[in-house]
Amino acid sequence: NFNFNCPRNFSPLMFFPRYLNSIFLIVLFQAFGFTLPQVVQAQSLRSSFPGRRVGGGTRGECTSRSIIHLVPESSQYSLPLDGQPLIGFIQGPTDAPSPIEVTFRPLTNQPIQAEAQKLFVSLSLDPSAASIVLLEPKLTSPSVIWESAFKCVDTSLSSEFDFVTIGSPPAISLLTRKSGNKNTEISRTLDELKLLCGSNVLTENVFESFGLIDLLTPDWPSVLPVRCL
Repeated sequence: NFNFNCPRNFSPLMFFPRYLNSIFLIVLFQAFGFTLPQVVQAQSLRSSFPGRRVGGGTRGECTSRSIIHLVPESSQYSLPLDGQPLIGFIQGPTDAPSPIEVTFRPLTNQPIQAEAQKLFVSLSLDPSAASIVLLEPKLTSPSVIWESAFKCVDTSLSSEFDFVTIGSPPAISLLTRKSGNKNTEISRTLDELKLLCGSNVLTENVFESFGLIDLLTPDWPSVLPVRCL
């Protein structure tokens, strides 16, 4: 037989205060976790954001064509609070241009709900040769994921049944708007390019300005037209 010897003054109530305190601390911690400011959560997401400013580059005539976001190497770009926001990308040379799908969606760590779908904005751009494209981003939240990809035509079937797919790896960047913008040089260069809409700029100068010179290969044209949407 197992004997449990209790002191004379033992009472089960002696353990309730400590037990209740533990429960209170657990509930308080959980409540705090569920009410973390969105800013803190967004900062955590930004620190682990798996962006890439260069898309394309795989096998295939369409999917090998490069598309480059004009953002910092981290692929995170803080737009200035003053003035009209402006972003840009470069599409590389090809003998068979394809349309481009540009998408803006809110940065979130939650599953995409039906309501969140309403915050998605997609733009379809007509096929064009190698060029610089400038546009005003559609910001639906303080932090937005920007994706750009070529809509490649699948010609593996007969031409009668060809269909368009997003088969090219997209360029992916994170856009934010906040004070103390650290990307003033990029903002200034984009504004300068906007003044040249409809004209051509030296390809090498643009690549140098955005730290992309290692991507400049002989197949690129010496000048790029600037298209403003």
